[in-house]
Amino acid sequence: MDEVWEKLKQNIAPLRGRRTARMPDMPKRLHVTAAPRRELRETLDLHGLTLEEAHRAFAHFLTLHRQAGTKQITFITGRGVSGGGAIKHEFEGWLSTPQFKDKIIRFKWLNDGGAVMLHLRRDAK
Repeated sequence: MDEVWEKLKQNIAPLRGRRTARMPDMPKRLHVTAAPRRELRETLDLHGLTLEEAHRAFAHFLTLHRQAGTKQITFITGRGVSGGGAIKHEFEGWLSTPQFKDKIIRFKWLNDGGAVMLHLRRDAK
């Protein structure tokens, strides 16, 4: 788990203070907020990102956690204004793509649709 955290720390800019290095394909506005370390390792907030940025962050986060053997992760999509959040509406489509559908056992919407918890399949070694 610490290995995943270290990779994410390298790729996510903190909200305050020094900025850390970030991979070029990671969204520029991906920030770490003040939260418990365990929560940061297993939760990614996609608020404020474009669909393209959110999809790249989703793919990278899911891949890192699956390789590390994490059992479940949570994405905060937001509910959008009057329930019309773009990321929320696209998210299930991302899960059903061939790239991801075999990596996920099941998913569950939380917080009236503002977040989704994914249960990940173990990586075949």
